[in-house]
Amino acid sequence: MKTQDITKAGIDRNFLRECERQGLISPKRNDNEWIINKNYTPRTYSQEEVEIVWNAYLCRKMGLSYAQIKDLTQGEKISVRDSLNELIQKYEQQIKELQVLIEFMKYVKGVGFVPYPPNVLMGSTDFNSYLTDFIEYLDKDKKLQKVLSSIEYISQIDDIQNIEDTEINRLEMLSHELVPELSEETKDEYLSAILELKDMIHLSPSCDEVQSIIHKIFCYCKIVSHDETITAWDFACGFVSIFSYDSDITAATNKVLGGKTVEFFMKAVLEFLVIQEPDKIKQILMQEG
Repeated sequence: MKTQDITKAGIDRNFLRECERQGLISPKRNDNEWIINKNYTPRTYSQEEVEIVWNAYLCRKMGLSYAQIKDLTQGEKISVRDSLNELIQKYEQQIKELQVLIEFMKYVKGVGFVPYPPNVLMGSTDFNSYLTDFIEYLDKDKKLQKVLSSIEYISQIDDIQNIEDTEINRLEMLSHELVPELSEETKDEYLSAILELKDMIHLSPSCDEVQSIIHKIFCYCKIVSHDETITAWDFACGFVSIFSYDSDITAATNKVLGGKTVEFFMKAVLEFLVIQEPDKIKQILMQEG
């Protein structure tokens, strides 16, 4: 079997050369074959050598050293079991660390920003401990996990009109879990208010009709967050912050409402802030001026 035949199986030339340098194989050199690269002589491998290379490749993938592989091929007695046990433990630990990192990445992808560590100062703990603590924090917040999962689903679906019935049921259950004190009629009212904005993008964001809907959404946010102290400033800054990131939340909202509606909504929210807190806006403008 020639070199190109082996490389077709996914074993590159560098690995073949390393096996040769390590003395695992001694392929026949075809000095009489003409090739363009004079620094390379084609090789031919026996079936036994192909099997050695194949097994060596598998052993390297498992993490065994060339010295261990050489001992194995020469019939030397080595503790493969102990070596593999150590490697298994090493890889299992790496899998755990990667899983934690993946969950953290899903959160960042969902919200669009790297969060501050919960209840700890950034830099006061090592990086892996920070990730582990954060994932434990997320694991406790089952509602947040469900929200992020649903948002991810909506952001990735091709056609929002063809959303699966099972997913619709899941979203409805999540809605009830987040705000159980709201009746279905109230939830429908606020959902309709948001969807009404799609038919209002031709209006001025500051007109009474649009601002009435923004006010409804503002009240709904207070109820959902269980915080009546939320101000118009908090409300506006929250939405501006969310939609300024490239995240699943932004993608899902754009998919449901459409990019133009989201842009119009942001303008209407800022107008709401100006109307509700004019003194604060004047103060900020004076400071900047």
